[in-house]
Amino acid sequence: MIELLENINFYLCGSIPYFFLIIHSNRDLPMLDNANQVFQWCADNNYKAYQLKEKTLLVSAEMIAPGEDAICCYYLLANLFPEILLEINQNDPTKK
Repeated sequence: MIELLENINFYLCGSIPYFFLIIHSNRDLPMLDNANQVFQWCADNNYKAYQLKEKTLLVSAEMIAPGEDAICCYYLLANLFPEILLEINQNDPTKK
């Protein structure tokens, strides 16, 4: 995951994209280690990590990796949380 994020720097070219992440845990890369790498990438690239369900700014890797029993978590990496997402709640029906 972190290798993909590191390579994206070459393609930013003045735009500021949003990144939706699903962080998984496995025996080779525990959730907390993965979260620490994501937090370091955010710090290096002037991004912030947000938890999508609660729409909250994450301030530590421990917030990204909520515990050993977590299998995966969903996050947004952005400079600012997009206002349009504030209107959408988890499990909302899609609009036609």
